[in-house]
Amino acid sequence: MGPKNAIEEQILWTEQGKMWPYPVNNEYKLGVEEEVSFMDHIFLEPYLSKHNLPKTGPVAHFMELVCVGLSKNPFMTVSKKREHLDAFAQYFNPKQVEKINELHEIEQIAAAKS
Repeated sequence: MGPKNAIEEQILWTEQGKMWPYPVNNEYKLGVEEEVSFMDHIFLEPYLSKHNLPKTGPVAHFMELVCVGLSKNPFMTVSKKREHLDAFAQYFNPKQVEKINELHEIEQIAAAKS
């Protein structure tokens, strides 16, 4: 036999994990993320220091924008955010950074002439 009324149905759903228990807690069943600090989700720039990326220029500006975008994503775990940062850091190897800086200089010269 199923529940007799809506209250019993909600009790059953809570026991099955389909509803949050009262009082509602936004951190209910976070899993691995319970051990992670809020600061780790927001301040991602210090994580970039382990990579040999330039501190100024277009690559640094791009990586800053990536950090800001990831910090505003509440649905990703910290480990997933760090994987994204690692992938971008691997892409921007020294050879690639040099090529980007050359293209940026050419663009700056062209903008100054116009």
